[in-house]
Amino acid sequence: GLVQACKFLGNAGSGIDIQSSVKDGVLVQGCKFEGNVTGVMVHTDCNTLLSQNEISDNLGPGIIVKRNGSATISKNKIYSGHWGLVLKGQCTAKVINNEFFGNTYCAICVQTTGDLQVCNNRIHNEVRGMLFSGSSSIADVPSEEKRTVGTTKVECNTFESCSRFAICIKNGANPMILRNKIHNGRWRIVIQSKSLGVIMEND
Repeated sequence: GLVQACKFLGNAGSGIDIQSSVKDGVLVQGCKFEGNVTGVMVHTDCNTLLSQNEISDNLGPGIIVKRNGSATISKNKIYSGHWGLVLKGQCTAKVINNEFFGNTYCAICVQTTGDLQVCNNRIHNEVRGMLFSGSSSIADVPSEEKRTVGTTKVECNTFESCSRFAICIKNGANPMILRNKIHNGRWRIVIQSKSLGVIMEND
């Protein structure tokens, strides 16, 4: 399916709700989502490409991918909502070349055990940049001696002016944080609650 150059404004639910019956994929491109409760919601078994959209001033998430949903999220501008992007359940996602700013709680909230790739995004002027929370632990840790790093990679992003933290890893999450630029915030990386992770070559 194709959704292109549309405006979704002021809805009491989602601007677009892509449900589990849509299995052949949906391209959402060049649209504006403003003032909804949720901008875009992607459910189970959906393969969705969200590209070049403007997503702003939504009361909840600008985008939420949940359950077994699958999404590629690229070249969007996501700002001035509560959460920019929420990833839940066992969803998988590629989040590439987006701009996040001015969201009142968090730019990206990760609560999934699925494969994630978060690369080359600019995240600036946020309260919280990226939060790994919940039992969405990205890793299997059978013992203190053995650590299996999961398949979440946060690489080559720029975090600027996050007033609380750029990245927080908690509740057992175990991402790879590689080669990011983290500048002009309060705390750069916070690790809590028996979390693990590989953190290398960040500036």
